[in-house]
Amino acid sequence: MKQGDKIELRKLAGEEEVPVSDLVEFKVLPGLNSEEENLRFSWKVQSFTKKSLAVKLEFERPLFVSTQQGYRDSLEVTLKSGYLLDEDNLPLEKDATFTKQMPKQFSDAST
Repeated sequence: MKQGDKIELRKLAGEEEVPVSDLVEFKVLPGLNSEEENLRFSWKVQSFTKKSLAVKLEFERPLFVSTQQGYRDSLEVTLKSGYLLDEDNLPLEKDATFTKQMPKQFSDAST
């Protein structure tokens, strides 16, 4: 499943297909000495269940991500809708933002 793909979500009025990009937004925040052009990426949904959304980021230049210890690049995830639920089945707040530092990445060829 890629950025433009749609997933089915259950709503009170029935089921509806919603583009994944309508649910979440992913943004990479450069760390110290990182350059935005080295952090371009695409993403794919690996799985989507009632309890989780697993996404794989694919960087154009993975060896340039989080290269400096202590000044890592970060991933910012913003929820763009109230469709997603927390562990208590309550809607997550629209526009809630979560940020996490990313580890150093490796090229697929080097794994």
